[in-house]
Amino acid sequence: MLLTVSIDHARVKYLDQYRVTSPVFNVFLPQSNVVGIPAGTIGPVVSDGYWLLLTPLSPRGAYHPFPRQNHCKVLKLRRPISST
Repeated sequence: MLLTVSIDHARVKYLDQYRVTSPVFNVFLPQSNVVGIPAGTIGPVVSDGYWLLLTPLSPRGAYHPFPRQNHCKVLKLRRPISST
């Protein structure tokens, strides 16, 4: 899979340098969470992705398109979510 990122038509080089994998951790999800699953603590989980932190691009009101192609793999939970 070829992954590319451009900011204001300038391609970000060496994208692999921006990939970060977190240590293993647990997550507490409150009622009515954005994931749409029952509240409680789930884990172990990890975060893995490409993280780009940007300085402000221009004054308010300017338009900066971010064309992208998303590929998201959703993994099934191996065990039930606990409410502890």
